[in-house]
Amino acid sequence: IEKYNIKVFSIVDDNFVPFKSRAIEICNFLSNYNLHFYCFGRADYMNDDILDALKKAGCHTVCIGIESGNQRVLDFLHKRTTVQQNIDAIKLCKKHKITLDASLMMGITTETVEEMNDTVKMIKAYQPDIVNTNLFNPMPGTYVFDYCVKEGFFKKPQTLEEWAVWTGSQSCFQHNTSKIPDD
Repeated sequence: IEKYNIKVFSIVDDNFVPFKSRAIEICNFLSNYNLHFYCFGRADYMNDDILDALKKAGCHTVCIGIESGNQRVLDFLHKRTTVQQNIDAIKLCKKHKITLDASLMMGITTETVEEMNDTVKMIKAYQPDIVNTNLFNPMPGTYVFDYCVKEGFFKKPQTLEEWAVWTGSQSCFQHNTSKIPDD
């Protein structure tokens, strides 16, 4: 901060907010400076204490991986959060006047049109400041990646050469599109 005159930055650490005492200690230190930053968080760790500390330190935006507005889908992803925790996080960020960047996944394996609509309804009802929608991409080492391989959605790379050209953008999206509403 002093050497390079940094005023704006991002904390790119998925575990920044879950370690509450560490996060608050860092925020207390940062609050001595006139800074603006963006960080990542989890819905289940958003509370008044952490958001108050983030706001005082200069945090303007928190990105939370909400992923879906449907509990079965969150459970399938092994997200360990609830739809209600996502809603509460949106409300708390609004209360503390911190922009919420809601990261969502579309095309999640096994997700039905009705479950996708649950996500749309949640977003319309609670209106996070930013809706960041990404195509579902199962990451190696996760339950969902192994599920997609087992179900034959794609073949897991077997050699170092195959991993070197693997893009991770394989689709696991298979749905009955005859049930998609016209609107």
